[in-house]
Amino acid sequence: MDVVFTIDKNYTKYFCVALTSLLKNNNAIINSIYVVVDSILNDDLKLISDFIQKRYNKSIIYLELESSVLNEFKISLHISKATYFRLLLAEILPENINKILFLDSDIIVTGNLTELQMLDFYPSETKIGREKNNQLAAEDQTPYIYAVNHKFSATDLARLNKLEFTGNVYFNAGVMLVNLKKWRLEKLSERLIECAKINNDHLLWWDQDVLNLVLNNRWKEIDYRFNAFGLSYNKDLDYRIVHYISDKKPWKLICRHPQKKLFWKYAKMTPFYPRILFEYYLSFIEFIQRAIPYVIRNIRKFFSSNSKLHS
Repeated sequence: MDVVFTIDKNYTKYFCVALTSLLKNNNAIINSIYVVVDSILNDDLKLISDFIQKRYNKSIIYLELESSVLNEFKISLHISKATYFRLLLAEILPENINKILFLDSDIIVTGNLTELQMLDFYPSETKIGREKNNQLAAEDQTPYIYAVNHKFSATDLARLNKLEFTGNVYFNAGVMLVNLKKWRLEKLSERLIECAKINNDHLLWWDQDVLNLVLNNRWKEIDYRFNAFGLSYNKDLDYRIVHYISDKKPWKLICRHPQKKLFWKYAKMTPFYPRILFEYYLSFIEFIQRAIPYVIRNIRKFFSSNSKLHS
């Protein structure tokens, strides 16, 4: 199985943790590892390559894409322009690759992914794909991707309905098995970029919105175990991929994710562990610094209120 990540320079450390977890549990079934980056190879990327080669005997193929080509696209919060790189996967990756597993860098792979490896893009050959609400009309209408239902509410979907979204389910784009052959045949990258430009002012979840708008009803659902996101978990489920969505990442103090320790388990295996740990405690100091003015203001209000009562 071929895999691809898209990262910028700020995510190299966490990408290394995600990749380590993937290879620790799936080294035997992983073929090529592609990483789309926003700059030329730096020392961190070279360090990751050396570490992965020595530990898992795997080579990483870096593909550079200048992020300035996406300058006009909307970004906010913890998101960078690199998140839009996945819209261009069919153009960036080698043409001889017809199927690839896309993974976000804020994930931890906890188990075997052979079931994903065995998936094909025809309903008759599906192993774990479920048609449910996004059933395909005919076998020749093969899906563009396999992904996990994000469980959007009717209210959330109504926002997209105003942008001509006609589906009734919305997928999370953090884990996708991508049908590159179909993307190329139908020039999907062009359609995705055009959609991003047209709806730029109305996007809430950035390129994930774009993917859902364009792949409207043309994707197939896989089990939640392969992209377990959110803060509530059923401990009885056999999670294979845990996804830390939102800006409250496990490498930050404010994170209260029930699977936070899972990230640190694999972080300790990487050469970046001392740096990640240092930044974690640094986030604690920054948290205190931000909290002090708030505490002082409330203390002043308290004494001010009490002084007025006594007067």
